[in-house]
Amino acid sequence: MRSTETIKTKILKTAQQILGLRGYSAFSIQLLAEKTGLGTEFYSNPLSKKSILFHTLVTEFYQQAADRVAAAFRPALSPKETLHHYIASYLKYINENHTGARAVFEIMKNYRDSDGNSIYEPQKLTLYQPLTDILKDCPNLLFPAPMMAQLVHCVADTIAIELMNDRLDNTDQVIERSSAVFDFITKLPK
Repeated sequence: MRSTETIKTKILKTAQQILGLRGYSAFSIQLLAEKTGLGTEFYSNPLSKKSILFHTLVTEFYQQAADRVAAAFRPALSPKETLHHYIASYLKYINENHTGARAVFEIMKNYRDSDGNSIYEPQKLTLYQPLTDILKDCPNLLFPAPMMAQLVHCVADTIAIELMNDRLDNTDQVIERSSAVFDFITKLPK
């Protein structure tokens, strides 16, 4: 009998591989069960339920991204420097975790409730909170901080998709250029 943590890790890694490499349309719980090779242990785990599995994948991915971003912050940074570090850390995390990022984006783009509504749209607001906190005290914003946070996150995700799909070669150059765009749209002081 394997430990609960080992089973959880195996299920999550296998689900990431299927979603990240094959896409949402190729994913099924049955395929996941087969690929894990866990047999009956798979079906006794809460992650054998699609809603719990997807919620766990998305939550853990963004928690790890948040941890990476938090590690890059230093207390004496200006709002502009803080925003730059947020963008750079987030994009580097995405670049280093292609398959996991693709899996999460596949879920967020495609997973719907029984009425056809996106499961993650209402929860996205919590994803913007770190950016909102960075931007709320900044002068000269073109729009209110929560709206700017959504805009920055949207642009960062668009750039992240390009990074994941290997359409951008030089990650550091992309980070510098994206930071310059955000400097312009937010008009942050130096």
